[in-house]
Amino acid sequence: MLVSLRDRGRPGTVTRMYEPAPSPMHTEHVDLLIIGWGKGGNTLAGQVGRAGRRVAVVEQSDLMVGGSCINIACVPTKALIHDAESRRGDDPQSWFDAAVARRDTLTRAMRARNHSLLAAVDSVLLVSGTARCGGLGPRRRLHGSRVRVCHLANPDLPRDSLVTNA
Repeated sequence: MLVSLRDRGRPGTVTRMYEPAPSPMHTEHVDLLIIGWGKGGNTLAGQVGRAGRRVAVVEQSDLMVGGSCINIACVPTKALIHDAESRRGDDPQSWFDAAVARRDTLTRAMRARNHSLLAAVDSVLLVSGTARCGGLGPRRRLHGSRVRVCHLANPDLPRDSLVTNA
């Protein structure tokens, strides 16, 4: 399957900065192309990449690295609930501002950790951009022997997965 990517045209949109930038019509081939960087995509990319297969992970938002759980759902909600349960008569606005700051610090740290885990795997290419199947005018083209769309921590794993012993 051929997927065209439109990176957002900013420096740092591709993690592996030392790789030569492809020409607009150049197609890179990977064993596995993962669209979405939730927990499922992150885990799948790490396992397949550490097995020596070439993997590309595409995420449209730098603020969603690691998926919805660590960025907008489970973790931030639980952090705010924990802070609310431990509040003891502080000024409400000051308490709320501090709780939001703690939540933001936590999610930022978790995003950075998720990013570093995959950036350390040489066979994994991290792309910040929007994937389009057969899109027009791509800046970067990726062809994946297999393509998985990982949404809400549910990777689409076929029976003949590239991952063994999983």
